[in-house]
Amino acid sequence: MLHPVLAAERKALLALFGASALRLAELMPKVEQDADIEALHQLRVELRRTRSALQALRGAIPVPDAEHLLAECRW
Repeated sequence: MLHPVLAAERKALLALFGASALRLAELMPKVEQDADIEALHQLRVELRRTRSALQALRGAIPVPDAEHLLAECRW
């Protein structure tokens, strides 16, 4: 849990990763069903953005699964 003084940072992280999760959820059906090349490209871009954010925040946010998520974003 982030310190209460870091409320703005907490909101920013939630917005960043929440938006990323929503975007990935939107793209997955397009990639799975239609093999849409543009959707696949956008999925890879979103995964790279997520991975970059996780790497930049490595050790700064107390998320137990952050390392696992970072590894998963590499596939």
